[in-house]
Amino acid sequence: MRPRILDEYHESRLAGHPGRDETQRAIQRLYHWPGMNKDIKTYVRTCLVCASEKRGAPQGAAPQRPHVPEQPWKTISLDVLGPYPETKEKNRFVMVATDLFTKWVEAKPTQKSTIRSMIQFLEEEVFHRWGFPEQIITDNGPQFRSNVWRQYLTRQHLNHFTAPIYHQRANPVERRVQELKKVLRTKEPRERWDQHLSEALYNLRTRTNAATGTSPSELLLGHVLPRPGDWAVPPEAQPPTPPPREDRVRRARDRQVVYQRRLFPRPREPQLQFKRGDQVMARNHQPGHPLDKKWTGPHEITRKLGESTYELDRDGLLLPFHLDDLRPAPAARTPGPSPWRRRLGGRRRGNHPGAGVVQCSAAQ
Repeated sequence: MRPRILDEYHESRLAGHPGRDETQRAIQRLYHWPGMNKDIKTYVRTCLVCASEKRGAPQGAAPQRPHVPEQPWKTISLDVLGPYPETKEKNRFVMVATDLFTKWVEAKPTQKSTIRSMIQFLEEEVFHRWGFPEQIITDNGPQFRSNVWRQYLTRQHLNHFTAPIYHQRANPVERRVQELKKVLRTKEPRERWDQHLSEALYNLRTRTNAATGTSPSELLLGHVLPRPGDWAVPPEAQPPTPPPREDRVRRARDRQVVYQRRLFPRPREPQLQFKRGDQVMARNHQPGHPLDKKWTGPHEITRKLGESTYELDRDGLLLPFHLDDLRPAPAARTPGPSPWRRRLGGRRRGNHPGAGVVQCSAAQ
């Protein structure tokens, strides 16, 4: 009888999944049994519907410990922006590659966002110009799960890493992408956005970066990209000659370490950790309907990808998720009424469905 009462006052259509306190108040009006409050608390805590929709207990944000690249063009990121309004040249996308060390950005407008067009962009705008990197970071788009992409990575001896989906804080180049978008929004006319891209790149390459303490052009090329009329400035008024490349790289590396320590002064372990096989709920960032649940699951953790990143099986698709977008799934309830009846003792009346439950009058 206890499971039936709990179901009626929490999960039935007329109950509507209230919280623990409201469920307890409703049941107490008519029923009482030993350990009732504990049973209600356990029942509500293990409700999958509530775990999918309600906020749940506060969960501290996972710590950030960014990795500082050691050399220019050793680690790059690849992003695809769009689709944007089609231009006169039929362009709708922007492919963006960023060197994580110098913050130098390469970008190109394209008509399509296929994996073959991305490979062509990488070879023409990055690899054949700056050399082949050791690592490439991308999102988890379908293009980067294709066999064509995997085979290309193998042929070129490239290591591929994916950033957790829907988690911009964990993407090491999100700031560069946002800056590029912001600069493009300042250009007019907007319908010719692809014609403004090269000028936007000049803007980004000449701006001093807070992490490196210098502009991408100074760090990578050893000088600031000249502006119109700069060649007419007398030599004595010119800025001092930058140090040699080895010194520039060393200074930028040291400065980025200090910069990251200032942003994240106290490394700590994540308050919440999972292991392979754990069942979790995943935040639903793209609901198909306004009334879809905020969390989906339970999903199984298949492996740990990093300190705060996990791969989970979401409906047969293996996807990387950041710890901030995961929380433990409610413990599965033992089927049948036996867990509730066991507490009634070994007397014969314990086999009666109403044993141990006292129904109170409204006056009580």
